[in-house]
Amino acid sequence: MAVLDRRKHPRVRQWVIPQNARHRKAHGCHPITSFDAGSIKSCTECANCSIFQRYSCALEADAKFECLPATYERKVYDSFVNDKYTWRAVNKHANKNMAFYWSIFKTHSPWNPTTMMIDPDNQTTLALNPFDKDTIRLILSPDVTEIGCFRKICGEYEYIACKTGQVVVTKEDKPLYTPGKRCQIDSDCTLPGYPRCDADSGLCDIDLNAKLEKSIVPPLVCIQQFSIYMRSSKEKCNGVYDTGSDHSQAERNKIVVFVNKFRALINNNCTLCLGVLKPASNYRKVKYSCALEIESQFECSTNSTTDNFKDDGLTWKDSVYLPSKTWRSSSFEVSTPVFDHLLVDPDTQAVNNTSNIAVFIRLFMSEDVTEVGCFVKVCGNQEYIACRTNHDRNLPNNEPLYTPGRRCNSDADCTLPGYNVCDASLGLCDYKTHHELKKEALSNKCEIVRFFRIETSAEKCGLNYDTGSAMSNKERESIVYIVNQYRKLVNNNCDLGKGVVRHVTNYRKVKYSCAFEEEAKFECSNLNDTTFYSDKNTWRYAKYADLGYRTTIFGFVCPWNQFMMIDPDHQTISETSESIRDYLRLILSPEVTEIGCFNKICGDYEYIACKSGHTVVAPKGKPLYKPGHRCLADEDCTLPGYGICDTDSGLCEADFGNHLHII
Repeated sequence: MAVLDRRKHPRVRQWVIPQNARHRKAHGCHPITSFDAGSIKSCTECANCSIFQRYSCALEADAKFECLPATYERKVYDSFVNDKYTWRAVNKHANKNMAFYWSIFKTHSPWNPTTMMIDPDNQTTLALNPFDKDTIRLILSPDVTEIGCFRKICGEYEYIACKTGQVVVTKEDKPLYTPGKRCQIDSDCTLPGYPRCDADSGLCDIDLNAKLEKSIVPPLVCIQQFSIYMRSSKEKCNGVYDTGSDHSQAERNKIVVFVNKFRALINNNCTLCLGVLKPASNYRKVKYSCALEIESQFECSTNSTTDNFKDDGLTWKDSVYLPSKTWRSSSFEVSTPVFDHLLVDPDTQAVNNTSNIAVFIRLFMSEDVTEVGCFVKVCGNQEYIACRTNHDRNLPNNEPLYTPGRRCNSDADCTLPGYNVCDASLGLCDYKTHHELKKEALSNKCEIVRFFRIETSAEKCGLNYDTGSAMSNKERESIVYIVNQYRKLVNNNCDLGKGVVRHVTNYRKVKYSCAFEEEAKFECSNLNDTTFYSDKNTWRYAKYADLGYRTTIFGFVCPWNQFMMIDPDHQTISETSESIRDYLRLILSPEVTEIGCFNKICGDYEYIACKSGHTVVAPKGKPLYKPGHRCLADEDCTLPGYGICDTDSGLCEADFGNHLHII
């Protein structure tokens, strides 16, 4: 068998994308890439290519196949056909020694209107040949933004297989796209990452300049996160002042973090109850005040009830049921309002009522607030909390929370005395120095992964992929975030139950796969929560259903660090429970680069099934990974398509787009 040296033929890849773009131009889809035709190199060099090339070496690797012995050649020719997620083609290779030849991709692309045959009324393909239908779906589906193809000559035949991360073959003749209007100016392009209109083609293009910088806004800043249970501990405020409050210094620190997350909602284009708010200039982080904690003091009494423990306009108050006095959720986090219930007028920046939520907003989110203090007391089986801030109590209730302006993106944007450092990830001005912030981040690198509270809302996966799952795209993003946070724990010297674990070389961040979500699909009929178990290639879990805002089911099962029980010497997880073992193998196996989950509420229970394309259930003694070294610079990331080192996490990022991008 003669095998083609792929490195000598980079222009095969160069042709794939413009051929697709030519067809997409006629239908108004955004292009798969924007590039200089001479700049795409072989995938052995792809890790160093410009990040706005949207040819995907990772998808090329996924499409890889091997030649079989010559005796099977004819059988392979006949069976090398398209499947649900892969487009395949074969050519009789007349002369392997020809210096120039027709690209196999071009040979099998639609040539004329007769072949294309797209119904102008319902956008379905009328092509008579099933292969042509698959090819049209491969190149025209609007949710396709990347393509990768593997090509090889085996004996007398030339083979090619291509993937896009989306469906190629469908059983039913679904519309190719939703009709609309082509772009004519940049403002017509509204999808994230594609803000530039190529007026000649009518396609939305990537922003070349924006891709040169890594996004500074953290993922999921607009989604409500909660800490897991904290140990009850009564400690002096800042280790000095005995105020009598029943909470620890760690909980005081968490209150500050949580208040700053509420403030970040204003400066990160988050959608609140009444819409997206305009950003604020010089919007500051808060710090903790023991003096304000003392001002918030109260005592338990026989008259203390949840009904008479109410706000007075100067002090925000609430109470929560306390099922356990050893471990419990932070009373502040449990009591704070849901993000979508924040009634701030986008036009006036004011809150026009006197409810408990309105008091919270004015006390914690007004621009003049820089300090917060809370007093906590356990009275019987209830935990009561009262908080004050340094908000100007003389301001009327309808006073705007802040003056609209521009969020900080650099230190130069923070001009108020004592707040000269910009935390660009939140858009807030900080009183701490860069050194203090870095030290704080290092001290939190092994923090237990938080869970999310997200409203139950069924949305199509990605741009237009309807799997029938009950999840929103926010929830899909939260799954990717959780997985990558756990991977971060492995590569940052964290104790995961049996000591500090060793690192993983070329440990990649995962992204979301709508294709895997489709593969994990199930129906409610005959489901039973007691028999919904994981198998070799699918992770499954069921719990009693909570409607509305609820803890995401994927996050609900997140194990605490101390329960992961990863052996630092052998990388095994034999001493933890079976359910945790399956979960850890799903999220931590180094070969996993994509994950997709199907979620549905059936009766009183919520079910989820996830796939990664790799084994979930394995023998207890099988190691999770082979130990190595975390990345410290881009050159440490040597796997195709993952050439960027996120030095904070020690994980290798995809160099063809944001790692949270849903494909």
